[in-house]
Amino acid sequence: MKVIVASGWLMASMLPGIVLAEDAGWRTVQGKDLQSLFSDHELSDGVHYTNQFRRDGSVIGVDMGERFNGTWKVKGPCLCYAWVRPAGQNECFGVKRRGNEVRMFQNGIEIFSGTVTRIRSPL
Repeated sequence: MKVIVASGWLMASMLPGIVLAEDAGWRTVQGKDLQSLFSDHELSDGVHYTNQFRRDGSVIGVDMGERFNGTWKVKGPCLCYAWVRPAGQNECFGVKRRGNEVRMFQNGIEIFSGTVTRIRSPL
């Protein structure tokens, strides 16, 4: 019984190190850095979705073969979408970046991730 308690304590004490290891090299992006990261760039996972963020504040994309469009803006520390077609809710995401890799968060939970690159060809 003591071994199990000691092992459980040891595992719990190691969790903060595990979380930090997962975040190694990732940094939070906000404000002007967020604007320049997305403006005239696309975010894609290479398979399921591609979002193209235009400098004029419009966003167009394809998600699982379905086209959509709307607007985007930086609001405080977040990147926010307002979907026009199909009509949908406004969504805001915290953003972490490591090189061209991006992770999108809501309430501290990773919602999706992808790679940011210059727009190659308009959708």
